[in-house]
Amino acid sequence: MKKDKHDKKKTEQGREEEEEYQEWSSPLEFLLSCASISLGLGIVWRFPTTALENGSGAFLFPYIIVLFSISRPLYFLELAIGQFSSSNCTKVWRMVPPFKGIGYVQVFVCYCVLTYFASLAAVMLFYLVMSFSKVLPWSVCDDVWADENCVGASSTNVTYTDNLQSSSEQYYYRYVLRIKEDISDGIGPPEWRLALCLLLFWVLLFFTVAWGIKSSGKVAYFTALFPYVVLVMLLIRGVTLPGAIDGVLYFVTPEWQKLLDPTVWYAAITQSFFSLTLGFGPVVIFGSYNTFSQNVYRDAWIISLLSIISSLLNGFATFAVLGNLASELKTDIKDVVHGRETNLIFILYPQALAKFTEAPQVFAVLFFLMVTTLGFGMATGAVTTLLAVVSDLFPSVRKIYITLSIVVSAYLIGLVYITPGGQGILALVDYFTGGIIVFLAVIFEILAINFIYGFRLLFRDLRFMLGFEVDLFTKICLVVITPISLFVIFVYSVAVSQLPTYRGNAYPQSAYMCGWMLAGVAVSAVPICFVHTLYHTPGDTLVQKLQGAFQPKDSWGPKRTHDRNRWKGQNDSLPH
Repeated sequence: MKKDKHDKKKTEQGREEEEEYQEWSSPLEFLLSCASISLGLGIVWRFPTTALENGSGAFLFPYIIVLFSISRPLYFLELAIGQFSSSNCTKVWRMVPPFKGIGYVQVFVCYCVLTYFASLAAVMLFYLVMSFSKVLPWSVCDDVWADENCVGASSTNVTYTDNLQSSSEQYYYRYVLRIKEDISDGIGPPEWRLALCLLLFWVLLFFTVAWGIKSSGKVAYFTALFPYVVLVMLLIRGVTLPGAIDGVLYFVTPEWQKLLDPTVWYAAITQSFFSLTLGFGPVVIFGSYNTFSQNVYRDAWIISLLSIISSLLNGFATFAVLGNLASELKTDIKDVVHGRETNLIFILYPQALAKFTEAPQVFAVLFFLMVTTLGFGMATGAVTTLLAVVSDLFPSVRKIYITLSIVVSAYLIGLVYITPGGQGILALVDYFTGGIIVFLAVIFEILAINFIYGFRLLFRDLRFMLGFEVDLFTKICLVVITPISLFVIFVYSVAVSQLPTYRGNAYPQSAYMCGWMLAGVAVSAVPICFVHTLYHTPGDTLVQKLQGAFQPKDSWGPKRTHDRNRWKGQNDSLPH
């Protein structure tokens, strides 16, 4: 019986080695796909608000420092290990088998984030369709959904108070979402218009991803480049508005005392992680589709620089419009967005677009087409990640059926987020899966690779793959700066974090318990896989099992025969 299992294992391994691995059609497609997944909604959705809340100019300094010293090396690491092994985010842990649970944590988080990002994309599609109206519907107070506190977004010389609300705010909450103020009695049925938009989004995504990485790579030419065209257009239009210079100066003028505030550095790290999609799995997957010698060290620098350029470009465009709004409303910039930060795309931007005196519909169409494109790029990377992992688990099932299963299940779950109380569920899921769990996964990832697989072996593998030695600064960042910084930030975030609220009110305790259970299910993959690996490792004692478990599997290393033979020959010739 043991012999049969051994023969079956060898047969499966042989099939895997002979498999025709998917590759990008060109290095440019890879780079654009990375840009599409990494430079998406994290920058347009979060960066301006995060900068505003953390001292604007003072935030830029730690953001740039963090991105180059922590996020860039980690981004390079995830690309490199994927490319070196041609493996997805679960199989890459053949290098340290007991920690393969980290890959499943990333897959779980990736799926959760995908479901609610798709619901945001559905709202963007709805706004995109409504932007073709003769009059932008959120620019005026319609009796169908507005109350006596509504003020038209295209009005001027109005000072907002606690009682008054802009038409763009009421349009979003009262007409688009039909939001419930209290979800203790349920979240309500899905909003049918958003359900149709969500269905359209998933249908388009299915046909993009179903036929492999080459088709999604072609789409990246649009999803990566088009947002820059729109941002430049919005920036040019924005800086010509009255008061725009005041907004730009507000963006670049620092509050230096905030540099000593740990929350500013915490915000910088979370923003850079969110922007580059670190710890979610797609970065490893995209690296795995490269040729073995692709210079991902250079590519990591390019994506990091693009991230900063994109952040600054979006920041200048956003704060120029904010300056104009503050000028027309005779109020301070902070008061323009007070209480509306979490839904900036759907409240502040429509309000700003309504201020355009010439062809506001054109700018609205371009903007919401841009943000929909960014959401599409992010979702493409997430589905590609899930498809790769599930296909490895069920190799006999055709990928098109797996893609269909992912799309259908994510659509059904996404319907929860477009109910009247869905925003409350979204906030809970985002807090418990997209924050602290990602931090934990990244901390485990960097510790396992550096100190169990070994940073000396890692750098030797990188030198073999790239053909040159990684610079000393990047090595120091990977081995020292990144692990220490992430650990400190994690401890700090746990110490000061506050549980999320809904519309200013605390959730029921049962909701928090469900959130902790969701996080617990995700994290449990790490100890479960650790114990599973230890149990199946040969050895008479626990020490022997541990020593054997922490050794890389025989299947770890380059997948292509030529590269693997050269790598093994190098290892055999070097002292251990």
